Amino acid sequence: MKGLKGIFLALLCLNQIGGQACSREQFKDLYSSKGDLIQARVLEVKGGKVSLIRKGDGRKFTVPLERFDKATRAMLESGEVFTTDDVGNPTNRKLYPRNLSDITAALETINSAAQSQAEFPAGHRQALASLNAYRYLCGLPYRVSLDTGLCESARKAAAGCAAIGRLSHDANAEAGKCNLHSGIALADSIHGYMNDNGASNRADRAHRQWCLSPRLGKFGIGQEGQFSAMWTMDKSGPKPRYKDDFFAYPSRGFFPVKYLNPETAWSVYFPGGKLPPKDQIVLKVFELNKALEKAPSGKAAPPNSTELEIKYLSTSQWVMPCINFEPAAEVAPGKRYWVSVQAGDSRAGYLVEFVK
Repeated sequence: MKGLKGIFLALLCLNQIGGQACSREQFKDLYSSKGDLIQARVLEVKGGKVSLIRKGDGRKFTVPLERFDKATRAMLESGEVFTTDDVGNPTNRKLYPRNLSDITAALETINSAAQSQAEFPAGHRQALASLNAYRYLCGLPYRVSLDTGLCESARKAAAGCAAIGRLSHDANAEAGKCNLHSGIALADSIHGYMNDNGASNRADRAHRQWCLSPRLGKFGIGQEGQFSAMWTMDKSGPKPRYKDDFFAYPSRGFFPVKYLNPETAWSVYFPGGKLPPKDQIVLKVFELNKALEKAPSGKAAPPNSTELEIKYLSTSQWVMPCINFEPAAEVAPGKRYWVSVQAGDSRAGYLVEFVK
């Protein structure tokens, strides 16, 4: 309870309801309206109250939602920040964190914000809009902005590749700090990085990891001839308070099919976690033949489902602990899938439903 002051501690003690912590907690930093910190595992947000398990002694409490600061309340109410206490048993039990109208409105706002940086060329602005759209869909901070200096560094990286006539991170100093692409329009390069195809990229999908780096705040992109580059070495963005949680691509809930190449891998990330050896990971994908009314309980397969073949699975630590996997799944509107992951203490269970 380091940093927790008397008032907030008293509040917790008054609301104590007993209980012991589960064996595999993943804790959040929660802040009171007075700025005091408590580290706890969130069990449920319901009826204006938060049920949690306090780190350290494993005691269970309920706290009025109004006692947290604005940022913490938003995090708690978002439905996207809670881990699973076991595979297929997420503590928030929210299958669809965002409805379709929320997604449509957010993507329009993201595009408008990118276009408002009128001092940059149209291709730069469209690339920014695409990047922030992917980040929004994956539940990451998505107010990344174009930066003049970083765009110039990215242009130099592209120029270095143009000078030698091929893609190489050794072309110059700038190229070593960029994602590199060739042969497509600058505005389309972000889709290329997220797809991250090619045999040499299959295991890590590192270009994708850089696009989804949680701390990315400033964006630089540039082009020289057929070569383009995206600056990756930035950590100026906000540090997500759910860094110990997982996020996924495609993400939980509704996911527009235009943002996923049907031939590419899916990924699940544990930014604050740790992955065991690949042979100790149990990852399953189920096609749902009927809509789920609630998250599956325990480790059982979802009702009315078919387990799919996982054609390929790899782990990576390039930017953050990551599992890349290729399920035999059809990427088409109306298709629904349940993904469950057991990877040591890093665990996840989430639904993906593809939409137009």
